Amino acid sequence: MKKKYNTKIRHIVLVIALFFVGLQSYATPSSNGIIGAGLLVQPMPQYELPDLFAEAFFSSQIDLSQSLLIRTEFSVFTDSIIGDNFLKDIPAYFSLNELSLTYVGSLGTISQLASVFIGETDPIGSDLFLRRLFGLPSFTSRILETSQSLSSAQLYPMSGLGVSYTLKATDNFATALYFYYNKLNIASSIPGDDDNTSLNIDARFAGAWP
Repeated sequence: MKKKYNTKIRHIVLVIALFFVGLQSYATPSSNGIIGAGLLVQPMPQYELPDLFAEAFFSSQIDLSQSLLIRTEFSVFTDSIIGDNFLKDIPAYFSLNELSLTYVGSLGTISQLASVFIGETDPIGSDLFLRRLFGLPSFTSRILETSQSLSSAQLYPMSGLGVSYTLKATDNFATALYFYYNKLNIASSIPGDDDNTSLNIDARFAGAWP
């Protein structure tokens, strides 16, 4: 367990170091961000009052230059704010959803993006991949939206350490390859000392036309 913890710390330190190296190399970075917040009501049949949870997230993109950018996303989720916790200090849970460093370049008329990331990036089944790559507005059903993340519906939740490489053609067709360790899988809920992380390789194909 200690070895796994130390390895994770080294990975985080590496990404943070890359961030500061890039920040010092480019004098005028620019940034933009999105904040979301909401309340989640969960009925409790055995009690008169339902559970009421507060949730929020902050997502930011920092453009260090035309070819290098940082993406971060943080989320907070609280215990129920009514019942025993009413008018008291409420426990809250902080999560680093995403920390990624992306290089943007070109191969002739084809754009290329190479990323290294920790956490969750472009989840499978969400519209985030299309929104980031083609600049599309969100088209996910309101029922599937959440105030804990920029993404919403996910067919396969992922969170870990990995790299990705994307090619985008001028006709708005793109393909991407993801290589990562995923800690969010079915086996991760089974108690035990075994390492339940899974090594994944994903290929994606997408297009956007009027």
